[in-house]
Parts: sequence; structure tokens; C-alpha cells
Amino acid sequence: MVLSMIALFVSIVRTSCNENSKDSQKAETIVPTMSKENLENEVWKMEEQYWDYIEKIDIVTYKKPWHNDFIGYPNFGDGVANKSGIAIWIPELHQDSSSKFSYKLYKKAVNSIGDVVIAFYDADYI
Repeated sequence: MVLSMIALFVSIVRTSCNENSKDSQKAETIVPTMSKENLENEVWKMEEQYWDYIEKIDIVTYKKPWHNDFIGYPNFGDGVANKSGIAIWIPELHQDSSSKFSYKLYKKAVNSIGDVVIAFYDADYI
């Protein structure tokens, strides 16, 4: 089993400039219009899709949600990876034509706090 998590930022930050003011930049956070429950359900749905892309070897769609400046420490390899390297492990899962990749997700918790949603789950994959 592998414990994983994903965070999604759903707020929009706008910056307005006023040249006649000492404070020339002001940030305004817009609160999401979705309910807490809908936000959490949407993030869980995205996590399920993420694993579906892995199963289908759909690397292009798998990489779309990742930020272009992403750098992380994946559970494969010996170091950090950026967006271009985050999917290198997917084709390796499907190399053996005599076996089929499969998975099962065990949703543990999904929680939104303000504009951040985090999903915790266990995943069995073969």
C-alpha cells in the first residue's frame, strides 16, 4: 500500500494597482462559490481520474493538472522530479504484456480548509 495526497488551490487572487496610492498593490482573495462538500467531492473525483489515467497510460492527460513549475519528491527514483519527469514510472507499469495494471483506492479523508482541499487515501496497485 502507498499513502498519497493531493492538494488543490481553488481561490483566485487578483492584484489591483492604484498609481495614486502609496500602497500600489492590493491582493484580494475571492472565496470559492462551491460548498465545502462539493469542493471535497470534486477533488476526490480528480484523484480517481488521476489513477484512471495511469491505468490507461494516458500520460498527456495525467500531466495536465500539474503546475508547470512543479518540483516534488515522488515515490520512484532517487531524487526530485519536475513536471517533465513525473510520469516516467507509468509506462514501466505496463511493460509486461502478460500482466495487467490494476488498482484500488481506499478513501481515508478529504477535507477543505478555506481554499485548500487535501485528499488522503491508500492505494493498492498491482
